[in-house]
Amino acid sequence: MATPVASDCTARSVTAALSANSDWITAIKDEEQYHALRRTFLAQGKGRRPDLPPITVTNKLILQLHALRQEGNESWKKLETWFLSICPEVASARIRPLVEKTIKKVEILTDKERDQFLSLSLDLDFISTKLSSVGITRATIRHPPSPGSLNSVNCGLVIELEQFCKTNNIPKDIFYQWLAAFYVDISRTVFEKSVCGLLKDFKKIQKNRNFDPQGYELFCNSDFSTKFIDTPQCDLIPQTVKRKCDSQNRPVLSPQKSKIDPNFKLQEQVTKSLLRDEQVKNASLQNDIISIQQRILNLTNENEQLKLELKNAKYQKWRAEKSLEDFKEKISEAKENHESVVQNLKIENNDLKVHLEKKNEKLKKVKTERKELQKYVEELTPK
Repeated sequence: MATPVASDCTARSVTAALSANSDWITAIKDEEQYHALRRTFLAQGKGRRPDLPPITVTNKLILQLHALRQEGNESWKKLETWFLSICPEVASARIRPLVEKTIKKVEILTDKERDQFLSLSLDLDFISTKLSSVGITRATIRHPPSPGSLNSVNCGLVIELEQFCKTNNIPKDIFYQWLAAFYVDISRTVFEKSVCGLLKDFKKIQKNRNFDPQGYELFCNSDFSTKFIDTPQCDLIPQTVKRKCDSQNRPVLSPQKSKIDPNFKLQEQVTKSLLRDEQVKNASLQNDIISIQQRILNLTNENEQLKLELKNAKYQKWRAEKSLEDFKEKISEAKENHESVVQNLKIENNDLKVHLEKKNEKLKKVKTERKELQKYVEELTPK
């Protein structure tokens, strides 16, 4: 477990890495989604905060939340609260490592790879490709299937399953129930010894100075039962192969019966051949499943990308319509103001005409009186 000092050093290095490339950070801050997060989580004052629209959890969202935490100088606890308000099914202890891992990964990508990486939606139930190939996710890990219901398993899958259970404090009973789902008639003691031997060999390979990647890959892909489980071959046969043997009237014999049955070696060879064929088929099917799951993941990511593009297009359309409505309102207001000014000018013009007419009448009256006075003066003047 990391100490607080180491954790703070990691946080500082992540923050420094995030601050180093400002171009794409500025780009994700300029998006409407970041402003919506900012209005919701960093709004000042009292009152009800605006509700967030439905948000797809992508790598970009994780980086936007971290950038928001830096902008508001908030704690990691605050970021966990924000993340849980968007995606409440995630354990709070996973959030900070998830953010730091995303930041470290995005820093080593090229611009083209970064754009694709940022738009990827996160499968928060996903553990690894190997575990997903047999149906093991965070949602199903605590619900193992019935014994013998799954096909054979390789060493790499057992190692990943054991490490994940150990890291996430999942009881060992569940781990051994998953192993029992691959094989039938195997005791808990045999499983414990086999897993112990597997982990010892795994540590030796890791600590070996002359580490061989190809040898490591072969070790991880080797069959767990034939390599580690020390038990009669009949007990290691998956349930599907046992049914084949029964259908062909070739019973799987125990070692005790082989002592008195002269055909035991022949039957054992047939059983091993069937087992190998079944394992080859299972490996081929697992590869096909992984390929199909990868295609589904790619199609899902493309679908999410199209959804985001559609959402952005709708938002741009809404902004354009709103701008058009605002422009129409301004034109209507200007038209009303213009009509009001014209009406006022007409009223003033009419008032001025009336005033001028009154002035003209007074002037005419004064002229008339002046003429009469002048005439009267002339009459009074002696000739």
